[in-house]
Amino acid sequence: MRHFAASLLLLLVLVLPRPDGASAAGMLPGEGTDGAGAVVFSAPNTSAPGAPFLHSPSVVGPEAAGAPAGLIAGSVADAGAVADSADLLREVQRAQANFERFRVQRLPTTWASGGGRCDEWVGRFCLRYGPEVDDEDAPPAWRPPPDPPEVVERRDELVHRLGDVAREIPGDRWVAGQRVAYLLEVEDPEAALEAARECRATEPGWCRALEGLALYRLARIEEAEAAFDAALEAMDPEDREEWLDLDPVVDQETRRALSRMSGEEREEVEAWFWALADPLLLVPGNELRAEHLARHTLARTREDARNPHGIRWSSDMTRILVRFGPQIGYQRIQERPSVYMGPPPLLGRFSTEARQLVPAHDGLLETATAEADDFDTRRRRARARHEPVTSPRIGRMEVQLARFRDGDSVRVVGGWRSVPLPEREEGRGEPQPVAASEEAEAGGSVGGTGDGAGDGAGQDGVGMRQVRGGFFAFTEVDGEGTPSGRQVGVLEPGYGAPGGGGGEAGDGGAAGGETAREGWLDGRLGTGSHLVSLELLDEETRDAWRHRTPLGLEPRPRGVVEISDLLLVRPGSEARVGGHREPEDLDGFVRRVLPGTVVAPGPVEVVWEIYGFEPGEAAWRFSLTARPSDRGRLRRLGDRIGLTSAPDGLSLSWEEGEELERDPDTGEAVGLLRSAVLDLSALEPGGWELVVAVELPGRTPATSVREVTVVEGRGTR
Repeated sequence: MRHFAASLLLLLVLVLPRPDGASAAGMLPGEGTDGAGAVVFSAPNTSAPGAPFLHSPSVVGPEAAGAPAGLIAGSVADAGAVADSADLLREVQRAQANFERFRVQRLPTTWASGGGRCDEWVGRFCLRYGPEVDDEDAPPAWRPPPDPPEVVERRDELVHRLGDVAREIPGDRWVAGQRVAYLLEVEDPEAALEAARECRATEPGWCRALEGLALYRLARIEEAEAAFDAALEAMDPEDREEWLDLDPVVDQETRRALSRMSGEEREEVEAWFWALADPLLLVPGNELRAEHLARHTLARTREDARNPHGIRWSSDMTRILVRFGPQIGYQRIQERPSVYMGPPPLLGRFSTEARQLVPAHDGLLETATAEADDFDTRRRRARARHEPVTSPRIGRMEVQLARFRDGDSVRVVGGWRSVPLPEREEGRGEPQPVAASEEAEAGGSVGGTGDGAGDGAGQDGVGMRQVRGGFFAFTEVDGEGTPSGRQVGVLEPGYGAPGGGGGEAGDGGAAGGETAREGWLDGRLGTGSHLVSLELLDEETRDAWRHRTPLGLEPRPRGVVEISDLLLVRPGSEARVGGHREPEDLDGFVRRVLPGTVVAPGPVEVVWEIYGFEPGEAAWRFSLTARPSDRGRLRRLGDRIGLTSAPDGLSLSWEEGEELERDPDTGEAVGLLRSAVLDLSALEPGGWELVVAVELPGRTPATSVREVTVVEGRGTR
């Protein structure tokens, strides 16, 4: 168990068989026996608040009676007493159950117990979240120790025995599934793939599903999707509908909306869901869809097998696995409830690396008006969390984006900065190699061998390590009517500082003490609404960063004066504080763009473009002002009517008037590009607005605002 532990807590209300039909002390109010004579008990909670766990007993059932203490020795060839495949199957099933009992007896222990508050109930289970869900930099609350040598040895015996039996009865679904599952547990996905391809089970689609599971763990995502699609096509329609059902993973608001849709409308939304759920467009294939189907396959292997909790597998356990992935560690609870039967209850723990990757309701159904927060991977207190095999750690990026009109298209220019991830814990498995999508092959690379500014060594401060970046946009339909993402620009490193430009030593914190990477981006979109995705992937560590946000620009009505977004850049050598310029084009600014809107005190050059002037118009007046962003309504009213003023040195104004070049298509003046330098040194740390305004006689003034945060010592220059 190589992963680190658990921000998600699960508590199981104990379901025990009644041994003799007599009444039992400890029955909860309102609870009784079910048809099988079970009673419900609750264990007292002595754990620290928020400690992550899944609490369960083992069920004492017929399989425990007379079972040998260890695995059954000998090979299939020596099993002369085994008359047929049914005997072989029963024998290996006992071996699997005995191994799980043996494993549980040697688990680390804890005094935590099962009472206390639940964040959510799922069937018999109580889910709890640990402190890491609210602080992504918090250290794991618990780390699973390595398996004891005797457990490793027993598991190896079981894997060997499953292989022997699989060769004798290759058509058995249970044996094939257990063999693949345990090979993946011992981190041997190549052997698991070979075992899946030796499967001859007659259940439609089962062998291809096992193949997809192994391929997914090998990070061969496109091949895994093809195998899963073949399995879905072959399986029973009811099973296929269950595997593709979004209800377990989407939020309540989305489930309600889906329930009100017609079949055709729901199919369209589901296709859009899977497109938006794809964690990284840099990686070929849809990794979250493959992970979703891999989880269903893994759950199916556990339906008729003994699990560490020792209770019968049911639909609630499948839902939990599909939503959160497999448990990566267990602890035995030392304290017992007052009435208890069977082996000690367990705490089951989940990986802290998993993130919120499923689009929220607004991101899915109101994409054009959604916000960047609707796609934030840090929302780990979520209905479902995923951990892509190619990039299990997906961090966030600070981004500055500015839109400039160019005929019928929109040029998007900006800067980016990857927020360093917490230091990687020791003991992680070896990264799987990552392929590049066809779209990403055309894009730049950061600190490796790629096009443009990505060429050369050391741009990311980590030597020749390859880090790929891409600037993508989602479009609702491609040529076949299927939602997809496409590359619309380049994402490149900056110049002149560690990490691709400007990160300070104190900003470190990623693996190996790296500084943040930062740089610029340049792309082009059509007018209208889009969802853009900026992505960065370190192919050595598998760490990734992304920023997704709606971004669009509707066609401008003729005769309306408009100012573009404000673009913040490092001042050029020819710029001077308090001065303004009339540059020829944007190209000279692109590689000097600041990586975000969190800036240090000091000079900043602001760049913008104006549209809608008539060539013969009289002089116009420009102003560039810095004002606090937390102004009240009275202050805002005073700003509009001229009764208030900005602090000294934080307001520039000037007049211009000249013969303007006419656009031959529209008859209007061509866009006017302007820039000015404002010194932010006098500003107090906090939120500010930079405002550009233009006034023309007889015309409605036009303004454009850029919100910034001034932070002392921030290395953005």
